[in-house]
Amino acid sequence: MRRPAATTLLTSSVVLLLSLWHSPLTAQVDPTPDLDNILFEAYPLPAADTPAASAAALPYRSMAPQQPFSFIGESPQLPAVADGGALEATVASYEASLTSLEADSDSPFSPDQFEQLLDLGAAYQQLGRYDEALTTLDKAEFLTRINNGLYGPEQFRVVEQMVETHIANGQPMEAQQKQQYLLYRQQQFYGADNTALVPAYERLGDWAMDTFASGIQQSNSIGFTINATRRGRIMTPREVAVRNLDVARFRYFQAIRTLVLAGDYHNPQLLVLEEKMLQSLYLAAHRIGLMDNPRFYLDGRTSLTGSRISLDEFEGNMVAYTEGRNSLRRSLIYQQSNAKSDAVALLQTQLQLADWHMLFNRQTEAAAVYADAWKLAHTPPLDSFAPALLQSAVPQQLPLFIALPHSRAALGIASDSEQEFEGYIDVKLTMTRRGDVRRMEVIGKSANATGQLERRLRRLVRGAPFRPRLVEGQPVASDDIGVRYYFAEIR
Repeated sequence: MRRPAATTLLTSSVVLLLSLWHSPLTAQVDPTPDLDNILFEAYPLPAADTPAASAAALPYRSMAPQQPFSFIGESPQLPAVADGGALEATVASYEASLTSLEADSDSPFSPDQFEQLLDLGAAYQQLGRYDEALTTLDKAEFLTRINNGLYGPEQFRVVEQMVETHIANGQPMEAQQKQQYLLYRQQQFYGADNTALVPAYERLGDWAMDTFASGIQQSNSIGFTINATRRGRIMTPREVAVRNLDVARFRYFQAIRTLVLAGDYHNPQLLVLEEKMLQSLYLAAHRIGLMDNPRFYLDGRTSLTGSRISLDEFEGNMVAYTEGRNSLRRSLIYQQSNAKSDAVALLQTQLQLADWHMLFNRQTEAAAVYADAWKLAHTPPLDSFAPALLQSAVPQQLPLFIALPHSRAALGIASDSEQEFEGYIDVKLTMTRRGDVRRMEVIGKSANATGQLERRLRRLVRGAPFRPRLVEGQPVASDDIGVRYYFAEIR
C-alpha cells in the first residue's frame, strides 16, 4: 500500500474539499452515495498487527486482484467527429471529383466512382448528414451490382458502412436489418457453411448482445412499451431485450458449428465463441430476474430462480443448462486435442464446467468434475503450484464469465487500472459446500462505512454463490473466511 503525498491546504473551498477527500486521516464518502455506483473489491483480510488493518491506511490504491471476463460486450461507439470545416471542404472535393468522373466517363456507372462514393458517404456520416450518407451509399451499392453482379463481394463494404451509419444515427433496428441483409449476401456468395461467414455470425451475435445490454436498462413500466407483441399484448423494452439473448445464442452456435464442420478444432476463436454463447445462455436462464431487476437479477428476492437455478421449479432452464454443459465440454475437447494448449487454461475450463453444474444445482455432477480438476491440478506440470490454481486468496463469486454488480467490469473500470478506495468493511463468511453464504458477520470497518453500504454488501455476497472450497477434490463447507471489501463511489 502507498500513502498519497500530503495535500497543501489552499484557500479555495473547492480545492480544500478535494484535499480533504485525499487526506489519509479524513477519507470520506458522500453521506448519501449513489449505491448503484459503489465499487466493492475483495481482498484477503489483513493481519490485526499490520498497518493495513487500520483506517489510517486509507485511501488505499490498488490494481484489481482478479480479472474476470467482460460482461456481455460493449455498446457500439459513435465515430469521433472530425473538424467540421475540414470535412465540409472534403465533401466539396469529393462531390467535384464525382461530377468530373461522370462528365469524363463514357458510362454513368463507371467503377472509378465506387471509392469516391464510399469516401463521400463516410464524410457525410462524420458531419451528421446521415440521410445524404445513406443515399450516397445506395448509389455505391447499385454501382457495384451493375459492375460486379448481384452477389459480388465488393458490396459487402458498402453494407457494412450502412450499418455504421445507422448506428451513428441512433437507429439500432435499421442497423440490425442491414446486418441480416449483409449475412444473406455473404451466404449467397460463399455458401451456407463456408468459414468466411464466421465473422458475420459472430458480429450478429455481438449485435444482439449489445441490443440486450441497452434494452434491459430501460424502464419496464407499461408506459414505456415498444411496437412488439407477444401473445396479443404489447411487450415491454426489457421483454424485447431478453429475446435478443436467444438470437445471440443462435448466431454464436452457427459460428461454432461452421468451424467444427470444417474440422478447424484448434481455431482460437472457437473458445471465444463458446464463452460468448455461455454468457447468452446464463443470462437467458435468468430472464425473469433480469426483467424484474437488471442489476440484481441473481438476487433470490427478485427472481424465481434465486441465487442459483432450481431445475425442478423452472424446467425451461433445462435447455440453458444442457447447452451450456455441452459448450464447456466442447471447449475441453478443443483444448485436450491440441498439443499446444495451455495446461492452466485447460484446468480453468474444467473448473468452469464444475461451476456450471453447481450453478444449476447439479451437485453430484459438480463434485465429479471438481474431483477431476483436483487430479489434473496435482499432475505435472501443474502440481508445483496446485493450491494457488485451485483456491484463490479470496473466495471467487460465480459465475466468473459475467460481471457481477459492483464489480469493475459492471462499472466500466479497466481491470489493469489503479483504483483509489475510500473505505472498507471487514467480514467473516460462513459458506455451505454449495458455495452459498449462510452467514456474514461484520468484524470491522472504516469510519465512513455506513449502514447502507453494509446492507448493499450483504446483498452482494448473498446474491450469488461462490466457488466452494475443495478438500481432496471435494466441495466442503467453510467457516470464518475473512475478507476485506474495499469500496469507492465511482462518479
